[in-house]
Amino acid sequence: MPEMVDPPDANEEEEEPLIPANFSIPIHKILHDAQQTHGLTHDGDDYNQYHTYLTNRISRLRHSNPVYKRKGGSGGNRKKHAYSKREITVAEANEHENFILVALYIAERAWAHAMELKAASEDGRSSLNAKSKSNSNPGGGRGGVKRNLYVKRLKKAVKHVDELEEFVTVICDETTKLELQSYAAWMRGNHSCETRNWKAACERYAIALRTCHQLSAQSKKEEKFQLSDFFLSRADNVLQPLLRYCQYELQKEGKLSQDQIDEIVQFQISAIAGDGDGDGDGGNVQDPHSDIDGTSISFRGQDISLEDSAVRMAFIKIQNKKETWDNLKNSKGAKAAVKDAKLMELLTSYDGAIGIAEHLLGRYQDMASGPAVNRKRTDCSNLLGYFKFEKLKLVMDRNEALVKSLRQKDTEMDNSKANGDGSSSQDDAESKYKIVEEIARLYDVLLQDAKSATELPGLSEEDIEDEFILEANANVLRIRSLRCYYIGRMYASDVVSKYREALELFDQASTLAKEAAEEIAACQDMEEANDLIDEIMSLEKELDAARCRTTASAFLASRNSAGASIATSGLSLLGRLDDFDAGGKTYRLAHVPPNLLAVAAKPFFFDIANNYVKEFTVDEIEAYITLRKPREKKGLFRWFR
Repeated sequence: MPEMVDPPDANEEEEEPLIPANFSIPIHKILHDAQQTHGLTHDGDDYNQYHTYLTNRISRLRHSNPVYKRKGGSGGNRKKHAYSKREITVAEANEHENFILVALYIAERAWAHAMELKAASEDGRSSLNAKSKSNSNPGGGRGGVKRNLYVKRLKKAVKHVDELEEFVTVICDETTKLELQSYAAWMRGNHSCETRNWKAACERYAIALRTCHQLSAQSKKEEKFQLSDFFLSRADNVLQPLLRYCQYELQKEGKLSQDQIDEIVQFQISAIAGDGDGDGDGGNVQDPHSDIDGTSISFRGQDISLEDSAVRMAFIKIQNKKETWDNLKNSKGAKAAVKDAKLMELLTSYDGAIGIAEHLLGRYQDMASGPAVNRKRTDCSNLLGYFKFEKLKLVMDRNEALVKSLRQKDTEMDNSKANGDGSSSQDDAESKYKIVEEIARLYDVLLQDAKSATELPGLSEEDIEDEFILEANANVLRIRSLRCYYIGRMYASDVVSKYREALELFDQASTLAKEAAEEIAACQDMEEANDLIDEIMSLEKELDAARCRTTASAFLASRNSAGASIATSGLSLLGRLDDFDAGGKTYRLAHVPPNLLAVAAKPFFFDIANNYVKEFTVDEIEAYITLRKPREKKGLFRWFR
């Protein structure tokens, strides 16, 4: 007979494979925020308050829908007032992250309770076991009983952490696993430290220290600098002192050989260094993107790596447009309109880069201070200062070129008047004043830009002697001296005729020029320093000549009106030897070539009368003809008259 086969049991169901939910739970951040807001602050630790908060928090989580409505959580099988242990399976924990939070808070509550008992044992204020005052335990009476209690609670906390690891290892992401690894090692290290197992405590604290550095480096790579500083601060301020204390106790007991202690110390060093896997950064907090794609800039003696892709693209765009502008501005055949268009495109590119740098700086300003965040703030501040300085430099070079052309035009007008006949000196006084006024206005704009360069981001209070600031201040003094000189020329012109104010401005310009020359000479690597010093020396010569002219003009203006009117004749010095005449705006000895002179028709007669006969001008002749012309006859008898 064929062998009978039992039918498959209908109750047996094939288990479906568990698909992990990959929960991402910031364990350290959650617990740190809970501690800071519920008793464990820098001012003092109130473990009782923290313990109470955790109890209430666990109760709220257990009564939330995902946890409370799980299988066996309610219904007829559950007694209302009876305690029943609530076992949580991995499949249930995979449904919602609140199951993991319940297990986490249970472990944290056990640790908080242990710390509460320890604090009470050390202070002698606990009322636990008050009836056992006559306890004869070798541990020190009531204090020994208390110590056993909080050590048991620490052991219970370790047990809860072990249960938590079973969930996290299966259903959470890698970052959460690393965080739990650090938290579990710290918790086990606490238990080993209280039981005076110093070697195990060193090893476990070192594991927690290494994991915190790995988390810090990982957060930094993900540009979560605030979180990176948090893990680094925990490693340096919490785990590092505990590790040193355990090492000290090991050396104090003398139970381990020096090689074993060196091995533990080496384990600690490898933990700080990231165990050679490149994830750690030690205590120096070095940036993993320090030379990304080889793109970096140098500003004020500091190298700034362009990590952000938007910043790199903006920088490359600026470099391309700047190269085009440099080739175009030196081309004589290019039209002015084309040059202006390319300049505006380059300035627009700088504005875009400045906006990106300001956005990055604002993002890091809102973060809590820390080594990584502070470094990013400094880099973004230097980056913002670099783009602003390059834009200011471009605009100032453009304005300097305009000033140079106007100053050359001003010099040409002076030379043409010195070589001319002076007949049009009064006519173009207004045009010359406008040129000087335009030069002074451009120097005013340059002065504002130069002052802005001294206020660029990236300067710390310790760097008051920064070479960049010294050069910027020297440039401010140079522009101030030139601006004072041209404003003084405006006051000294016949259009304004304020000679006293002009002389004061010339004196101030001379003082500023001397200071600027000294500051420029003191700068070590200032661009075109020799040319700037030569410009200041030529300015001092112009100031001396301007003082002389202004003093003479002030003296003439102090005379009567006749003298003032004679002063505008425009004659050369040889033509006004016997007159009180300054020659107008031209200061020449003679006319080149000589002007034509009228010759007397009867020399014998005019040898005597020539000194008393003057030459009639055209206006006088026309007025004389008008007076001598007979009036037109009008009236009824005009034909007769």
